[in-house]
Amino acid sequence: MKPIPFLLAALTLFWMSVAPIEPIAFFACGVVVMLFAGAMTAALGWLSAGRGSRGYARKEWALVAAWGLAGLSILLTAWPLRLAVALSLPEMEQTVTALKYGHHLSFPRRVGYFTVRTASVEYGVACLWTDPNPNGRTGFVQRPPSETAGFGLWSLRILDDRWQLISED
Repeated sequence: MKPIPFLLAALTLFWMSVAPIEPIAFFACGVVVMLFAGAMTAALGWLSAGRGSRGYARKEWALVAAWGLAGLSILLTAWPLRLAVALSLPEMEQTVTALKYGHHLSFPRRVGYFTVRTASVEYGVACLWTDPNPNGRTGFVQRPPSETAGFGLWSLRILDDRWQLISED
């Protein structure tokens, strides 16, 4: 019973990471999720104190630690997002190539694991916008990590040597 809060927290962080959510919001919400899972685990540990065998309790606490570490690894590295991007790269590259050559593309469309709502070429940079909100867009841009000029950045996550996830303010 004790591992359930951290299992749910890890699954929630996994889902949040794969959805290209603005990185600062992801981190802030992730910290809240992990703190809540910790509080729930402590409460379950306190309520179940003195019940069951010692061997079972050790296994439960080992699972708590494993799920807690899984949640922290997602929170700190966003590895599910990086994995989803890596698996989506061929389709992302194909969409960008079509965009740069002026092919008509209909949106929204699935590009790998992501739903791209609109796409554009701005400042010579191909952009795949997953959230085209005029108050601050979020999406993938294809440019080297050393380049950050041109966009009104709120947050930036460098994904590899060619792709970044940005959020504008």
